[in-house]
Amino acid sequence: MKHIIYLTTNLVNGKKYIGRCSKMDRWEAGYLGSGTLLKKAVKKYGRTSFDREILEVVEGSLREAIDSECIWLAKMNVVEDSTFYNMSNNTGGFGVGDTHTLETKKKLSDAMKRYAVDGLPSTHRENVVNALKGRTPWNKGYRMTAIEKQELRTKRRKGVKLSASDIKDIRERYDSGESASRIATSYSASHHTILKVVRKIGKYNDM
Repeated sequence: MKHIIYLTTNLVNGKKYIGRCSKMDRWEAGYLGSGTLLKKAVKKYGRTSFDREILEVVEGSLREAIDSECIWLAKMNVVEDSTFYNMSNNTGGFGVGDTHTLETKKKLSDAMKRYAVDGLPSTHRENVVNALKGRTPWNKGYRMTAIEKQELRTKRRKGVKLSASDIKDIRERYDSGESASRIATSYSASHHTILKVVRKIGKYNDM
């Protein structure tokens, strides 16, 4: 069976999404992905604002395709990278409560160790380079004003406390395509804190 591991890119803000398509008719129809944040972005910007490219073609079982997708998700560090719409390192092939088998975990671990030592195969390295093309550092060309700098120093002394309106603003800015890193700077918060707010993790779950 043929499976496609792909990269969808928002041509407006450069944000990306890694996914897998196992139905060729769906792929040929222009499938972009099923991620929650991606679908919101497609609804906002329109399908024509997105492009996609094939990272890898897997000729094998669904399990093999899921394993390959997991390796791509981990290698690209999608959860920690705010330029990706992906919210998890798990794939759409997992149901509630599903976990990797011990054999699969070992396979993923061995693969990642091999890549850490030898690097990606040449064909994969080329795909990674293509996947990262066009990514602009969030703070490139940005200069804080004197007022922003003073506010930042004040917040650092007092510690970060986010109000309900702050949380709403953070989520709206993130959904509009602004990076978590830039939002974090404006609130003097960590990148991880902003992602927790956006993904409703921990104390931000009910806020």
